[in-house]
Formats: sequence, C-alpha cells, structure tokens
Amino acid sequence: MRRVIVVDGTFLKSKFKGVLLVATAIDGNSNLYPIAFGIVDSENEQSWEWFMRQLKVVVADDNGLAFISDRQVSIAKALEKVYPLAV
Repeated sequence: MRRVIVVDGTFLKSKFKGVLLVATAIDGNSNLYPIAFGIVDSENEQSWEWFMRQLKVVVADDNGLAFISDRQVSIAKALEKVYPLAV
C-alpha cells in the first residue's frame, strides 16, 4: 500500500440517514483499496476525530503518510489532532 490515504464523507439519503465516512488507498497494482468506513450522524469535527482514531488502530502516524481530502475544515482539524506527523 502506498502511504497516501484519501478520506471523504457522503450523505446517506435512503431510509437510513447519516453520513458515510471512508478512507481509501491505492495498492501495488494501482487498484483502489478500502481501508475503513464508518457511519455517523453528521459530518463534523467530532465525527471525523472519532473516525481518525479508529483508522489509527490500523494505520499508524508517520512522517511519510499523506492524506488527501476535499479540504473540509473538520477533516483538517481532526487530522491535526490524531495524525500530527502526517502531511
């Protein structure tokens, strides 16, 4: 797995409401590789921080780790708290 992780959230609009948070990477064959997902009530700083803490169980903080997102403020704040070494 490359040390680049893409994180994003999307609204669930069916009978089950909420927000789906996902973390995805690219494997050695350039295929998308889902790492983690979670369903939360809303996309806010607390939800992203919870998701990042769960992700940290699998992917440790490291200087060579990079995150790609849509630059939402709540994602950036959660990354600063949970992954301070990552870019």
